[in-house]
Amino acid sequence: MKDLCTVVAAGGRDPARKLLFFFAGGIAESMEYSGGTRQAIKQLLTAVRIANGNSTPADVMFVEGRTNDYRQLLQTSKFCIAPYGFGWGLRLVQALEFGCIPVIIQDHVYQAFEDFLPYEEFSVRLRLSEVPRLLDILRSYGAEQRAALRLGMAKYYRAFIWHREYGGQAYEYTLAGLQRRLANMQAELFHMRRRRRRQLRHSRSLLARHRGRRREEW
Repeated sequence: MKDLCTVVAAGGRDPARKLLFFFAGGIAESMEYSGGTRQAIKQLLTAVRIANGNSTPADVMFVEGRTNDYRQLLQTSKFCIAPYGFGWGLRLVQALEFGCIPVIIQDHVYQAFEDFLPYEEFSVRLRLSEVPRLLDILRSYGAEQRAALRLGMAKYYRAFIWHREYGGQAYEYTLAGLQRRLANMQAELFHMRRRRRRQLRHSRSLLARHRGRRREEW
């Protein structure tokens, strides 16, 4: 995360960020791409532009495709949209790296280390159905709320960094995740075996009763 010490020293405040939110990337027509999130945001901004006499809000930067100012826009935006594409996206990590509060819009997608990290402390999570209110939702976050989220980003961003020289802890979090998955698998296997033993005992009991009735009939 760029200028981490500065962010912490300032209590998470960053008045230099003038843009409300930023996104740049492909849109595509298929709703499978990004789960329809990118398309929904484009539709929203198109409707806003039409309603405002062909004028887009000055504090919103939505680029369809690439831009040479990508890093600069990450550094000057309060929020950065983090959808996925056809696969896992990197935008969450990019936003964290440049101190831009990530807005995660990925319905039914498990986020990295979600069972370890309090995402609510360093990101905004929205559903696709909330995109029509995206501008109002983001504008509702006051300076203190944004500062608290940036301090959360400074606290947890290392979980997404692999390079040791930058204090990365992704390796340790990955191991912890695998250990928890193994423990869950072992627990499930244990319960499965218990269920099978119970079923076996029940089957034997029924068989014994059935044999007993047959002997009585004889």
